[in-house]
Amino acid sequence: SDGSKYFQATLYNGTGSELEVDQSGNSTFQPDFVWIKNRSNAGNEHDLYDAVRGATKAIFASAANAESTQTQGLKSFDSDGFTVGTRGEVNTSGSTNVAWQWLAGNTTGSTNDDGSVDSTVTVNTTAGFSICKFNPGGNSNITFGHGLGVAPRLVMVKNLEDATNWQVLHLDQGVGNKLFLNSSNAIASDANMWQNTAPTSSVVSVGTSQTTNEQNIAYVWNEVEGYSRFRSYEGNGNASGPFVYTGFTPAVVLWKNIDTSGNEWLIMDRTRNPFNVNNGRLF
Repeated sequence: SDGSKYFQATLYNGTGSELEVDQSGNSTFQPDFVWIKNRSNAGNEHDLYDAVRGATKAIFASAANAESTQTQGLKSFDSDGFTVGTRGEVNTSGSTNVAWQWLAGNTTGSTNDDGSVDSTVTVNTTAGFSICKFNPGGNSNITFGHGLGVAPRLVMVKNLEDATNWQVLHLDQGVGNKLFLNSSNAIASDANMWQNTAPTSSVVSVGTSQTTNEQNIAYVWNEVEGYSRFRSYEGNGNASGPFVYTGFTPAVVLWKNIDTSGNEWLIMDRTRNPFNVNNGRLF
């Protein structure tokens, strides 16, 4: 009933010097996954940090880049938020920024041996979210454990050591297709990416697209009634658009036109735009 115990969107102004960013919901928590976007400066990446990889370890939702160490990026996960250093993409002086924050298990992870390869997992089964680090070890068609106890509907995977595309599995897109978080490409057929196999209550199947002996990170969500929903809808071409039922007032909405290339992923949230019409889009 209190979504702010598990997710928050926080706005802050950059100072150019080390800055502690505090949450402001009904509840607060130490985040395990923080997604930061500088709203003022065009061209800045979406910086992602998580507790399994550790503070200062950045990957970018908007790029295929491998993981990099940003000593002045997110420097720590705090009891009610996080601290950033002087890195411009998260703390330019005078900039406005947004940080979307999720609570997983509040640990750096433990070994999960449900899959054909072990994964390091921190999981919050109440909120339906886990962070999983795994290495295919040169094997194709592997599975990794996610710890949720129910089958997930959204999985995002990134190779940490190579400049490769983010792989996105949204259950409504079908397990025989591929979609990339860092790309405006339309959905395309690919039976190998997810082994043409839906996730189960214990594992996610990864196909021949991820086989190298390199570390990968996965962010995995299942639906929680009244808190989260991962579905699809069909556009109608009308100015008012279709009504999309979620069962609750969303704090953040992430969506993608999957039929036509050239359409970016879009993010809106209720913190930046608390009133309708909500048109504060980030790409």
